[in-house]
Amino acid sequence: MKPELPPPDSARWTIAIFTARESLETLNACLHAVGAACREDAIIDVVVNGNPGLARRLADEARLPVRCGLPGRACLRIWEIGLGDKANAWNQYIAKIWPGSKITYFIDGYVQPFPDALQRIDTELSAHPTALAATGVPSVGRSAALLREELLSHGGLHGNLFALPRATIEALRHIDFQLPLGLYRTDSTIGAALAYSLHPESCAWDPRGNIHVCADASWSNPTGSIFRWRDLHAQMLRVLRQQRGTLENHAVRHLFSELRLPVGALPRSVNELVDNWRREKRSEFLHLLLVNPIAVALALRNLESKRSAVDNPQRGPEAVSAEPLPGSAAPRQ
Repeated sequence: MKPELPPPDSARWTIAIFTARESLETLNACLHAVGAACREDAIIDVVVNGNPGLARRLADEARLPVRCGLPGRACLRIWEIGLGDKANAWNQYIAKIWPGSKITYFIDGYVQPFPDALQRIDTELSAHPTALAATGVPSVGRSAALLREELLSHGGLHGNLFALPRATIEALRHIDFQLPLGLYRTDSTIGAALAYSLHPESCAWDPRGNIHVCADASWSNPTGSIFRWRDLHAQMLRVLRQQRGTLENHAVRHLFSELRLPVGALPRSVNELVDNWRREKRSEFLHLLLVNPIAVALALRNLESKRSAVDNPQRGPEAVSAEPLPGSAAPRQ
């Protein structure tokens, strides 16, 4: 029997946790932290992309609510999305899964929000009702201080923990905002669209006005060790994806800031996005290649490895749905 969801108006918070490669232990730590930080009546959506085994193991544990550390009235829903791609998972969530709550928090599955983080973001959004989003700031890690200062000084969105009010998600749905499949820099692309008030063709760039940075909302996350192969390998992949992300950021900036195209002009796949930029901004691409040839070459190779997955029509969003596991509510059709 499928559980009844509270009406959207009564569900103030939804916490959407996105996960793919995390261990069950790491994901459980995230859930325990969310349980300590969320309201009693929150809806908690765990969106697992490309890892059906993790989704089913979590579903088995979720049948023992005390092990998840969640408030008794919280509604936990576990979703499995076949394609292992966060951009696609985010698109699917906005279009098919989002339950209509007043505030929706987006959290990566490896982070642990501090007990007061979600309420502080709620307070920030309540104090600024015209804001399109609010974001937390990092407090741990080698680059945390630099990222924190950059967010506080210039604005922006941090993908580990941010929140969108209902009006923003309704606007995203109305304009059918879709991240390109295969995109790594999902948070910076969402942030860029929000900075332009979702309309780069007609609105000015205003990240500080549209995205409120909550300096007191933060999180912790497990630290890796270079002496563990799994952690070292994960860090190597992260560096490679960050190099690819540099190309993606250039391509999105060209689309929004130079061409001033609407967000609906984002291509279907990251390959098309970067290919278009390389063709139209050849001198800019060649400059990056000249400055750091190895990094750019590796980034292009990584992009090419994604092409078959995101360009194959059988793996596109039309063929991938947010399928509920037993005990979860059904997605929108």
